[in-house]
Amino acid sequence: MAVDDTAVEHGRRALAEAPSLTGSHRAPGSAALLVAALADLSPRHRSVLWLGVVEGRSPEEIGADLGISGAAASALLRRAREALRTARDAAGDGGLAATG
Repeated sequence: MAVDDTAVEHGRRALAEAPSLTGSHRAPGSAALLVAALADLSPRHRSVLWLGVVEGRSPEEIGADLGISGAAASALLRRAREALRTARDAAGDGGLAATG
């Protein structure tokens, strides 16, 4: 199951409509940074993040959906999280950070 543009747009709307989270854990505007960072990811990285983080699937389940091994799905999920952090940091810096 791949994440298509409709799912990404649904996520953007949900984040935009969510109450603002403030305090020591989340800075104001962090939802907007997350949306911008997700938009910069490849469809494959968005898919694996959706399956692993949002749907809570195991690497074995993700692998079965994507036609790869559980170990490969685990590695892909790790790389997708790293890419998301890099994209988030770049979005927070106004796109000035290196995207690797």
